[in-house]
Amino acid sequence: MRIEYENKFKDILLFNSIHQMILPAVQIFFLIVSGGIILAELRYSQSDFSRAVLIGLIAYLAMWIIQLIFNIFVLYSKKDKAILTNHIIEIQEDALYEETVYNKSFFYWNGINKIVPMPGFVAVYVTKHMAHIIPNRAFNSMNERIEFIKQIKDKLRA
Repeated sequence: MRIEYENKFKDILLFNSIHQMILPAVQIFFLIVSGGIILAELRYSQSDFSRAVLIGLIAYLAMWIIQLIFNIFVLYSKKDKAILTNHIIEIQEDALYEETVYNKSFFYWNGINKIVPMPGFVAVYVTKHMAHIIPNRAFNSMNERIEFIKQIKDKLRA
């Protein structure tokens, strides 16, 4: 199967945002800070429990908004032309092939970590910290997306 697509800024932003939201370390950190705010509010302001929890929830949401703004700033300032370009991904017998105007790469199946379907895209992790981000618009249909994911999973199990 061969997929051709162009990554856009919003694809990279969506990937980074979702990726950070599912990282346990980030969630634990934000929850600890929010919990500390709740405890401080209960102890020093003598607020009732529901007000303290509301303030903690607002702080938690504010941290995610700040993180999103930070992501936008960092990703926009570092627009990588090698990522924001046309890509060709092809499932071959012995490897996943990726091509842009800047590179041609083969990622052998035993070296690929995983495939992660997410809302808006599919991420194929070729290393622990590097993924090919394939937006849903790269697929002609939802069935083609499902088949792509199935073929990759089959190759990874083999």
